[in-house]
Amino acid sequence: MSLFQNIPENLFSVLSSPNRALYVEALFALREAFKREITIERDVLLLMLADRLGEQVFNWQEDDWLPGAEPEQPVSSLGDLARVLLRRLEQTGWLEIEYKQTSFDELITLPPYAVAILDVLWSLTEDAQQEYGRHAFFAYTMLKSADALRRGEPDQSRLDEAWMALEQAAREAEKLLDALKTLRNNIRRYHRRLSEAISTEAILKGHFDEFQVLVNERIYHPLKTRDAVQRYKVPVLGLCDSLLSDAGFLNQLAANAEQEPALAHEQLFQWLRLVYDVFDSVDALLGDIDQKNRAYTRASADRLLTMLNEEENMRGYLIKLIAGARHLTPDRRQVLLQSPVLFHQGALGRDSLYMRAMPRINKDEKPLAIDPAAEAGSLQAQQGHAIEQFLRDTANRYSQQRVIDYVLGLLEGRDTIGSEEIELVSDEAYILTLLAVVRQYERQMPYQIRLAEPARMTGNGPYRVPVMTISRKQIREVNPHD
Repeated sequence: MSLFQNIPENLFSVLSSPNRALYVEALFALREAFKREITIERDVLLLMLADRLGEQVFNWQEDDWLPGAEPEQPVSSLGDLARVLLRRLEQTGWLEIEYKQTSFDELITLPPYAVAILDVLWSLTEDAQQEYGRHAFFAYTMLKSADALRRGEPDQSRLDEAWMALEQAAREAEKLLDALKTLRNNIRRYHRRLSEAISTEAILKGHFDEFQVLVNERIYHPLKTRDAVQRYKVPVLGLCDSLLSDAGFLNQLAANAEQEPALAHEQLFQWLRLVYDVFDSVDALLGDIDQKNRAYTRASADRLLTMLNEEENMRGYLIKLIAGARHLTPDRRQVLLQSPVLFHQGALGRDSLYMRAMPRINKDEKPLAIDPAAEAGSLQAQQGHAIEQFLRDTANRYSQQRVIDYVLGLLEGRDTIGSEEIELVSDEAYILTLLAVVRQYERQMPYQIRLAEPARMTGNGPYRVPVMTISRKQIREVNPHD
């Protein structure tokens, strides 16, 4: 369906008018009235618009060239201006007029497309802080709710709630992906503007007043700290695996849906795969964002140093030019001194007055006493260094590659292995087994683990591990025409 089959063709003409600032104020007043009032009376809206226009200074220009516009009377007051603006909005399709059932009082109604477009226009004027963790949290909560409904007794209401929960989880995952892509493109936009800067002041303003405030402090730093989405990655992937593996529950949802069971089953599969793919690729997307952030910071510093060097070279050339003026003839020197951009300047040289440095006589002084607090701080720093070295050695001992080698060693010559077949002969083997379960969803892990449902533990020598099956990860082929 064509766009202009749903909206009037002249809807956006008011935004290209010479009076577009006035029309925007009228649109925002219309949105405010829609949010505050159940029914919008025309007289009330005129008063609200007149009050809003009275706070600012505007110049009205004739815009009879608008398609469908009729010649207006001269605008002499704020009331006249408000009436003209509302009539133009009615003519272009932003609002509609209806009458009360008991009188001829006019009421203002907004078409559905006008409400949606007004919200978009209003969002562009706000400096709202994007909270990426909220989308990840909502997706995790919806999946957890659907999983709890799956474990309960199936009935009509539970199946409906589970369907809505999975649909909302897919929407939140899509919003999270769009928000991260927007952040990446925003950093790229600042990088492009950096190459267009022609002065050091423009570079400093773009980096400290715009990028650091609008991007780094409001978006990037919360994304890496408070709104970190990686903490929801492993639980979300585990919930998706549990739901996808329960074919009976998915069949119940598909049979209870309003559409055909085959189409409903395909829809459920698409929602769960969407959530899984988004959270599985979030690390790669965040890595790309980190790389672009570092690249922009380096490019900003390099560009600033380059321009400073160019300005320093220009200053040096001027100094050499002025210093060489003393070799000019008097008439040419007079022409140079009469230049509107140069003036006579004196400088101190080696023959100028100076102040002799006063030597300081070394005297025998008492040694300084050792501060107990400083000594304690030094010992604490040494202990902290020892703890840090221990943690670093432990991290190297149980690195990602070490876990991969351990699991591949268990799977040598076979595709799957059960927890009861794993021989745990040492504490190190037990720790590596637990790390294999915890880190199974990290990138480049060549295996996958399926835990038993319901979750239970089993004894393996002196240790207890969850009942599970470790198998080699199957590479999913991607259809390029999908």
